[in-house]
Amino acid sequence: MAGLKETPEKFLNQKSEAEISSSEILPSPERPRLRLKKSIALTGPESSGKGEVLKILKLRHGWKVFDGSEIGFKRKGTNPETGHIQRSKKQHKAMDKRQAKIFRNLNPDSEHLVDEAKLSGIIKAEQEDIRDNQIEKINEVNRPRIQKGRKDLVKAPDPIPAVTILLWANQETRVNRAYNDAINKYVAHFEKYLMQSELIMEGIKIPEDDLVPPPPDNPPTKEMIEKHMKDRQYQDTVDWAQDHPDYVKVGKNPYSRYLERPKNRGYVYDRWIDTTNLTPEEVADKFEEFALEMEAAEPLSFAELDAIERNAKKELEAEREMKSASFPEKGEIFDSKNMGEKDAEKTGKKIKTNGKNHPKESSEVKPKTETRSGKSVGEPVSRRNFPEKHPNPNHPSKNKR
Repeated sequence: MAGLKETPEKFLNQKSEAEISSSEILPSPERPRLRLKKSIALTGPESSGKGEVLKILKLRHGWKVFDGSEIGFKRKGTNPETGHIQRSKKQHKAMDKRQAKIFRNLNPDSEHLVDEAKLSGIIKAEQEDIRDNQIEKINEVNRPRIQKGRKDLVKAPDPIPAVTILLWANQETRVNRAYNDAINKYVAHFEKYLMQSELIMEGIKIPEDDLVPPPPDNPPTKEMIEKHMKDRQYQDTVDWAQDHPDYVKVGKNPYSRYLERPKNRGYVYDRWIDTTNLTPEEVADKFEEFALEMEAAEPLSFAELDAIERNAKKELEAEREMKSASFPEKGEIFDSKNMGEKDAEKTGKKIKTNGKNHPKESSEVKPKTETRSGKSVGEPVSRRNFPEKHPNPNHPSKNKR
């Protein structure tokens, strides 16, 4: 996450989740694997590094994450021309509502997670204020009895078991990151379009739903990215000021490390990381340090790590066995003779094949088996003894001359 010159190489050379082995996922003794004891609200403006840090934390610790993808906020929808995700005001409200539900239902025994969003910290503080206001109303109603000595009626605020970590970077760095991301997406889009054009020239038909639209005439520029970013920031602030007036004011920075909750209840953000001159790995290390410091995470024991590693190996072996069972080895897919022999090995019987998909029929006559009625079963129909005349005297065949 350094400047413009270093960012493309580092981001392009990063391994995807599928390319990273289990030995790289499991932390080293110097950096133990952590379990969440509280949920974490990961907050910050766009291109502050939230997504990259989240990938590292998921690989290191396997933490559960909510980033809006469950309600239709897909990262693959990023516009290659402007370098951002288009979201309507309705989508912003849906995201806020879902996050509010997550924090409202949290308790010490909940399955904790990392909630990653632009306003995650403000939503968490808002839910805490709602609880505190309810406690204050209850204490106000019971005030006369409390003054008479009923101290048992005094209720203390019940804090939400969650902490907030804010990621921040200066405007220039965030514009550079958004620009690099947009350029990479533009190049990938252009390459897909060229490949599609070559297939069409060769006469290959491509379904209409799979057609790649032509890329924009001109690649994205820094000036365009910066303009779009500033316009979005202003529009977001206007929308948020309407939905969260106690926290967001037009013309003020909602990501200030000193942003306060109403009634002097403290700061919105518990910890703050400036990612301007840090790599994603360094930010992840700092994140883990803060999580341990605020008792939001704890290291797993060696026994738990061994159990996780064993389970991972078992799952990998089971997946390989499933793949090998689903896909026959090369050379056996269309070899019906070998397939027939394999079936014979499983049943323990010898099956003669004629190179087709079914066993070769034997010319030998099967022995007759007698039933209670005395009729033979299992012999060819042509060899059965039928009477010359129908036993029913009223059958229509009797009338024939």
